[in-house]
Amino acid sequence: MRTALSSIICAALIGSAILLVSCFPKYPADDRAQQDKRDFPLSKEERAVAREHAGYLEQMGGYDGPQTCYACHTEEYREVSRSYHAHQGRIAVDGSIAHEPEKAVDRGMFTRWYPLTQVDRSMEPENQWRLQEALRCGQCHPGGGPMKRYGLDVDCLICHQRGGYPFGQPERTAWGGRPAGDKTRVALIFEACLASQGQAGRLDLSDVAANTMQGREVVVGRPAPENCTFCHQRTGHKRGTRYGKVLGSPADVHYDLGFRCQLCHPVKDHEMGKGRILDAVGTPEQRGTMHVCFDCHGTKPHAGLHAQTLNDHMATIACETCHVTETRQAFRRVDWTPGLDLEEKLAEAKGGSGARNAGTKGPSPGAGLTDSAAGSPYLEVKKEGFTPVYAWHNPYRLSREVPQPNGRLGSQASKITPFNRVGSRFFDDGTQPRVLDDPDGPAKGRPIPLAAVARAGGAGATDTSLMEMRAWKGGRFDQALIRQPAMTFQIFHGISPASQALQCNDCHQEGGRLDFAALGYSPKRIEQLTDER
Repeated sequence: MRTALSSIICAALIGSAILLVSCFPKYPADDRAQQDKRDFPLSKEERAVAREHAGYLEQMGGYDGPQTCYACHTEEYREVSRSYHAHQGRIAVDGSIAHEPEKAVDRGMFTRWYPLTQVDRSMEPENQWRLQEALRCGQCHPGGGPMKRYGLDVDCLICHQRGGYPFGQPERTAWGGRPAGDKTRVALIFEACLASQGQAGRLDLSDVAANTMQGREVVVGRPAPENCTFCHQRTGHKRGTRYGKVLGSPADVHYDLGFRCQLCHPVKDHEMGKGRILDAVGTPEQRGTMHVCFDCHGTKPHAGLHAQTLNDHMATIACETCHVTETRQAFRRVDWTPGLDLEEKLAEAKGGSGARNAGTKGPSPGAGLTDSAAGSPYLEVKKEGFTPVYAWHNPYRLSREVPQPNGRLGSQASKITPFNRVGSRFFDDGTQPRVLDDPDGPAKGRPIPLAAVARAGGAGATDTSLMEMRAWKGGRFDQALIRQPAMTFQIFHGISPASQALQCNDCHQEGGRLDFAALGYSPKRIEQLTDER
């Protein structure tokens, strides 16, 4: 049973563990490839590359973890180790990439997502940050760089195994893999990390990652969308849109046309190009390096009877406002006030042995370890088909705070842009003046670590009160308060074809999609804008 579990652990949990595997890769026969139903089959050149790698692996005795790859690809290994996929958007005090965790003043992508996890590691209880790296960050990030010290080395196959790692997604099954949902992912997380319980110095996950590719076909190739969506499907819960497929149907017209992710996100030195989205502050060196709509469609893309009017709209309206017409399930609110003690969760999974006196927080040991709202006390979701929030946004202004649109009516660079607004609720230590002035504003503040919140509640508690938080450990957080700022995530992907774009009266009527008053228009102008066309 343990071998069966460990055979699929890496992509679900770590995506980056040191793999100690001895497997003999097979390249699929041509007749099988002809039956393959993937949307991005291997080209003739890619098939040659895959055969070459398969032959090399056979000579080496099989795939034996990342060292098998970087024996030849040393420079590529260095590139990945320094990439933002490895450092997760951590930034130093001067705004540059923080390749070493101790130099980071910002926890990177989680600052723009779960505000609570941006905490300074010196505030966190012993071993929690190591568990955070393995249990949460390690579920997707390819390892290397700052993650290597936790036993999470670069695993090239997380991106270059065509057909995906042997761990399926709800909408597809990888070659030789099987579909698995969040419950399976949680079970694998526990299986992987029980061995590390109590090891404060290091999380060596190589034992549980062994045999990940045992008996699997190693098919090396450049990444296809399925490799990217393996991890990035979760960003749909922030934004409400997806690339790839949803329930077997293309979720974006560009995917339907056969566009790989790299076409818009060009790759240089293993860094994928990024746009100027609101929550991309953690990757300052990559902002604006991807292609945008105008690069392919021009600045006047509309033709036909109303072409001039539509092209004029582009001065004040982002393309996604009209061309994202269908939203998917997305997060409504994140509530971290129940707290989360990762060491305690692992002890619960072990039957309670070795547990700290922290109490049990939440309905199940797995709550909070994945990004699923199913059975979680932390997450609320909105159903697919929700209407985005539309706000003015200036993509050229860089914000380092909790994500909020930063444009305004009349600003030349600002455009009406769609967002998914997500509520949040968490404890803050209450020491920062800007937070005291506006607790629900965008200031980052000093969130209290999740483990401290969980332990302040006491044994058997299911929540932690503000009084308990202030009294914990002799008043360590005696000025604590509960903050509830909104986080606003820019909507992109999920682009509909022109024939399905919004029509004039979807916005230009009373009760239409755009709230012109919230956008700052005067009553007289609103009356003009809501005349049906």
